[in-house]
Amino acid sequence: MDMILCSDCQKNETALNCGMCACAVCKSCAQFLEPESFEFAPSVTPEIKHGVFCQTCYGDKVAQPLAEYFDVLETAKNIDVYFKDQSKETRLVRRKEKPVSVAPCDDRDDVVMKLAYFAALGGFDSVVDIDLKSEKVFIGTYSKLVWKGSGVPAQAKGKVINTDKSIWHNPN
Repeated sequence: MDMILCSDCQKNETALNCGMCACAVCKSCAQFLEPESFEFAPSVTPEIKHGVFCQTCYGDKVAQPLAEYFDVLETAKNIDVYFKDQSKETRLVRRKEKPVSVAPCDDRDDVVMKLAYFAALGGFDSVVDIDLKSEKVFIGTYSKLVWKGSGVPAQAKGKVINTDKSIWHNPN
């Protein structure tokens, strides 16, 4: 009987295979990547979609795109969001870019976060004219809301929108 050894630690307890190089990896040496790890990214390379990696492949091909994804995600969390009914606040914002639409999602906040992620990818600091729509979907006797939306990425900070409200005076 042939023994299959782990490619990293040389133990005999291999039950997993690396998704990229197909080498045998034990559970303690394997690097796992959840399918939801790139949830907001518009496209992911097929190499990264595998769930199990050896330490070499993870360090060479997965760690850097994952770190870049989380950097853009942190930037997206700080993006200003203006809905369609807030058009009075954004009337001076230039809408040069084409509107970005998001595929249907289960949660309203996911749609807003995906729009912010697309804006962060493009180097914008806000999303204006966000239009969210919900649709009720029936699955047998169970029903749920599915959300979709669109918005325009824009540069709104600085000269156009004053976010410091301390200089505003109360007219009353």
